[in-house]
Amino acid sequence: RELSEELARKRIPVKNLLDVMKNVLLPSKEVSADFFYYPKKGIGRLSGILQDKIEEKGGEIHTNYFPESINIEKNSIKIIASNNGKKEEFVADKVISTIPITELPLLIKPTPPEKVINASNKLKFRSLIVLYVIAEKEKILKKDNCIFFPQKNFIFNRISEMKSFRPHVIDPKKAVLMVEITCDKNDHLWNSSDEEIFHLAIKDLEKARIIRRTEVTKCFTRKAAKVYPIYSL
Repeated sequence: RELSEELARKRIPVKNLLDVMKNVLLPSKEVSADFFYYPKKGIGRLSGILQDKIEEKGGEIHTNYFPESINIEKNSIKIIASNNGKKEEFVADKVISTIPITELPLLIKPTPPEKVINASNKLKFRSLIVLYVIAEKEKILKKDNCIFFPQKNFIFNRISEMKSFRPHVIDPKKAVLMVEITCDKNDHLWNSSDEEIFHLAIKDLEKARIIRRTEVTKCFTRKAAKVYPIYSL
């Protein structure tokens, strides 16, 4: 009741309830795509190739900079950014921002209208913990690239194995399972240790018959704070 149906309407590839019933009663054997292309060395190659092309044309890539202000002037934009405490100024004709939209208005000078600030402050995000489970075996998922778990009795929403997309991304003798767990930043899950998160996840992985605790040789997590915008009314 508190969420907009807009996300579901855009993401679910069916026109109406009748289509849903047809798919349940008479499942189609057709796949949504004949081919699935995945970079040989992983998804990071998309960013890598973009960097290569920029540098080939004389462009520069500056990493580990954190913007402190975006000053919009008459004929240019000046960005003040810091790197390990050292501030630098960059001048640009245009700026494309990919930082969370809740943070962008706070950087812009002159300050955007109050209604813009208020609107961005109301937008909330769900956070993501990705637990990487490593095993000394060829594969973990036998047939699937990824599996969704919409049920409340599983701590994770989705598991996936990149080796199923491309065998080159992982050591042939090892398997790595990505376990995606949504949470809120600074809640009990977010603040849990890798060991605590693994302890919770492995019980559900065993329940789903994906992998046994005794097969796991190593695990670690990566966390991202602002991943899924909440489509609240």
